[in-house]
Amino acid sequence: MPVKGTVEVDVTKAVETHIQAAIANALSGDPSKLVEAVVRSALEVKKDTYSRQTVFQAMVNDMIRSAAQEEFKRWIDEHKAVIRSAVAKRLDAAGGTFLEAVADKLVSGLAESFSVSCYLKVEED
Repeated sequence: MPVKGTVEVDVTKAVETHIQAAIANALSGDPSKLVEAVVRSALEVKKDTYSRQTVFQAMVNDMIRSAAQEEFKRWIDEHKAVIRSAVAKRLDAAGGTFLEAVADKLVSGLAESFSVSCYLKVEED
């Protein structure tokens, strides 16, 4: 005659026990291998599944761009007079103070960003 009854299994407890055993096993091994695996994993993490770069690569690229931008700003500051002169010459300095003002704005724009836009609106009466 079959025996009928109910068996209750605490799945959460079983999973936690399995995870704890796996962690204990990992920690009981060679610590240098565990550290190496953790570092490798941290350096290979991507922001999301669509990212080409790892988070670390993106961070390094941002740091390089920032350093390059700072250096470029320094260079622009050192060469403002030459740049201003070249822009004024190119725009035909015969225009006088207006072209000098445009040249000044272009130079200061370059110090702030890698691209400069110039918009000239001519209003006729």
